[in-house]
Amino acid sequence: MRSKTQFVSVTLAIVFVLSNLAALGWAYGDAYFTSIKVTNGNGSADLVNGGEAKIYDGQRIWINMTFYNNNCGLFGANLYAKVYRNNVLLSKSGETYILKLTYFSNQVYTYEYGPSTVAYKVELWWNDGGTHRLEDSATFSVDVVKLFVTGWLPPPIEVDKGKTSGSTWSISFANGGTDMMYSASISIIDSGGLQISPQSVSLGNIASQGEKSTSFTVVAPNILSIGTRTISFQISYYDFKGNSHLEDLFGYVTIVLGGTTVTLSLEPSTVVKGNLLTIRATLLDVNGNPLINQTIAFSIGTASPRGGEH
Repeated sequence: MRSKTQFVSVTLAIVFVLSNLAALGWAYGDAYFTSIKVTNGNGSADLVNGGEAKIYDGQRIWINMTFYNNNCGLFGANLYAKVYRNNVLLSKSGETYILKLTYFSNQVYTYEYGPSTVAYKVELWWNDGGTHRLEDSATFSVDVVKLFVTGWLPPPIEVDKGKTSGSTWSISFANGGTDMMYSASISIIDSGGLQISPQSVSLGNIASQGEKSTSFTVVAPNILSIGTRTISFQISYYDFKGNSHLEDLFGYVTIVLGGTTVTLSLEPSTVVKGNLLTIRATLLDVNGNPLINQTIAFSIGTASPRGGEH
């Protein structure tokens, strides 16, 4: 008859052998990722085999890791996942006992800001009785798009008060972001009392670092006072997800007093000493219209000017 001490020793030996059978046959990949779904635009992409997801600046990113315990442990194993962002540990899940030949999922949420490209690495670990064994790993990247207007430097212009023919105001800017601006347009939000046309211009798509130019015609009505006016513009565009973006920008127009011109005619056209010469002068405004009841002074050499009403 076996003693109680012998029975306990045999039992402990069996437990020890069983607990180490898995370790003796351990191999990398006894558990592995079957899916790594990552936020991609308005949906998700499975990057278990690598690749790149694309999101917009400030967007919440979701990483859903599904893994499979193929042969870790005698009946199951304590598995957990690590997520690294640019080689810095971002998240470590708690250990979960996963039966052999079964699946389990772990999720991580974070936010990304751009423009930037972020490198991710995920790892699957097995805590084998205090020995931590790496079972699987995968890498992928996330392209964080951000769009913005750059190169906005509209030259200030001067416009003659009351002049009916408009002054041309040329304006250009660039897409300073890392992706396409879709269906871009520029609009006048506040004209400062000036007559500006057109009120809106469609510019189409603008590639990353691409530039667009357009022009406006500016007229300063007579009722406006002399001085500088601030003009408010708004540039609108869509990102790759279909979300609209608006940027408010400014330019400056100075209203100046329109100059006048004088036209002269001589009768006769050939001057003969001692003969009578008639000089006719017309004072014109900025629009080429005659101004009446204005004094025009004439002078020849150092002689005193003589003037009259015309």
